Amino acid sequence: MPWNGSGTFTRNQDFTDDRDSGAPEHFIDADKMDDEFDNFKAGLEAAWTRNGENKPTADLNMNSKKFTNVANAALRTQFAAMGQVQDGAPFNLTSVAGTNTITATAAYSMTAYAAGQTFRFIAADTNDDAVTLNINSIDAKAIQKNGAALVAGDITTGDAVEVYYDGTQFQMLSPARTPVLTDKSIGIGKISSGAATSGQVAVADGSGGVSFADTDPSGYNLPLYVPVEWLFSSKPSNTVWLNGQTIGKSSSGADIEDDDLEGLFDLIVAEGAVYGNTGSEDFASGDTVKLPDDCGRVVAGKDNMGGISSKNRLTGQSGGINGDNLGATGGAETHALTSAQNGPHYHGSAVIMFNYEDLSWHDYNGTISRGSGASIGQGSSGARIEPNTSTSGSGTAHNNVQPTIIRNKIIRYK
Repeated sequence: MPWNGSGTFTRNQDFTDDRDSGAPEHFIDADKMDDEFDNFKAGLEAAWTRNGENKPTADLNMNSKKFTNVANAALRTQFAAMGQVQDGAPFNLTSVAGTNTITATAAYSMTAYAAGQTFRFIAADTNDDAVTLNINSIDAKAIQKNGAALVAGDITTGDAVEVYYDGTQFQMLSPARTPVLTDKSIGIGKISSGAATSGQVAVADGSGGVSFADTDPSGYNLPLYVPVEWLFSSKPSNTVWLNGQTIGKSSSGADIEDDDLEGLFDLIVAEGAVYGNTGSEDFASGDTVKLPDDCGRVVAGKDNMGGISSKNRLTGQSGGINGDNLGATGGAETHALTSAQNGPHYHGSAVIMFNYEDLSWHDYNGTISRGSGASIGQGSSGARIEPNTSTSGSGTAHNNVQPTIIRNKIIRYK
């Protein structure tokens, strides 16, 4: 072989022997010449020609060197220049057209989709239904967002759209104008012009779609499922009074019927037998549950809040309330003190003394009347009278209310 495997070209013949042999006119042996030229030929054919006439037969080691002055690739089988990659040429689609059935052209004569491909394009129109994308007339594939079909307004004219082919359809990587929201999720997206009024947000419908509504349907920025003191006589929409009434779905027979009450309903059921319920009620079956009854009551924190040992600030005290039980009620508006609750005390009494030297007992013809509890005694030197005092107090129940201001309590359910 003319090349030794390490980049050195090895000649087969050395013609100095023919020169020094004394042969007539120093002829070079023809066989040697043919062998040498055959070796040159093999070596040249093993080299990589700069006009591309021959091809490498093994991987090329560039020895940490770079190709320079590289032209932009035009086919998928050509490597790209860095500037071409940086400019996004391998990913950008051109000749984009269509509203819901979008067509576009990809560079490099792509003839098939492959999982993992990513493409970008500038939308030519605003979609009003589900969308498909057909690149290079290969096939029309659905564009989805989080596994759901696009809805009207997800793509608007001039949007920069990026999609990823997952082997079945294109998944939209750029934010949709109407993001898909699930229960209690937060979506990020731009509200297109005319789709909503200022300040509204996208609200999940539970089926992958969204609608636009005020930030808080009640209009007062109230937190969801959080009891709130309310200063006014009428409550906002999508709220209920915490007055012990029952709630349920439409036609359930509850005091308050609304199909949107299911979230609040389920939270109350999850607490079991609290608030006078059983904990087994089912919203879809038409059951009803009671709301907490805050009417005329002051709320106190649980004695064992968060599972700690009871602080016994209410538990075990008078008033008939167990501070360890969520939803427990007790206390009274008025209270009449019992004897046991009355503090230790005494009543003073008047004492009348008679001395025999001033008045002989048997000479006193008056009448001494002894009332209930009075004491009359006679000693060796005289007599005394200890009358009882008059009865006072009625035992009537007294006001047991701390200084108080009355407000309403509501909770938002939607």
